[in-house]
Amino acid sequence: RRFGANVLAIRRGELVRRVNLNYVPLRAGDQLLLQGSDEALAAIGRSPEFVAMRPVTDAEVRDDYRLQERTFIVRVPEDSGLAGATLAESRVGDAFDFRLLAIWRDGNLRVM
Repeated sequence: RRFGANVLAIRRGELVRRVNLNYVPLRAGDQLLLQGSDEALAAIGRSPEFVAMRPVTDAEVRDDYRLQERTFIVRVPEDSGLAGATLAESRVGDAFDFRLLAIWRDGNLRVM
């Protein structure tokens, strides 16, 4: 939250965690797979709390982190109680441990 980025996975040695990340205490040497704006990632890169940062390839996302196994498309119907609520107000992300990657609204894709 501090940097405005999503942690999509945590690699600790050979173990990769992709669920319940809010409850995993970080340790020295952990590698975080992050998703965020260029500004957020640049701020993280400048932070003395992190050692190094690099982009990952599509192959790494697919083969090492296997994110396709945890990627879902969720549609909110117009008559839903969630329609019109912000993600923070709805708390959907907290309830289901979602990390929002993009929104498709009115024919436009907005990657977060």
